Amino acid sequence: MEKEKLYIPYGLKTDKEIFPGFGKKQLRQTVAGTLICAIIGGFIYGVTGALAILILLIITGIFGSVMFTIRDQYNVSVVDQIANLIKFSKSQQKFNYIYRQWDL
Repeated sequence: MEKEKLYIPYGLKTDKEIFPGFGKKQLRQTVAGTLICAIIGGFIYGVTGALAILILLIITGIFGSVMFTIRDQYNVSVVDQIANLIKFSKSQQKFNYIYRQWDL
């Protein structure tokens, strides 16, 4: 009798993507980042009247948001990496134990 081998696919994506590494969740994050940059740019435009700064901030918001949210071959984005680092830094780092010599 021949044994069946279990094949687990590597890098399987469960969500539908607009282009590789960029799905609906990343689109929402990009829109939010762009809106935040547009609001900051609008405030600066209202104070200084420099339209170039407004346009530059909106374009930077779009490209920056896409670059930070796009997922790589391991299905992790820069935003996910930062969230993992924060979660790790908040986790327990010191493990108290008592050293004992075992008698055999």
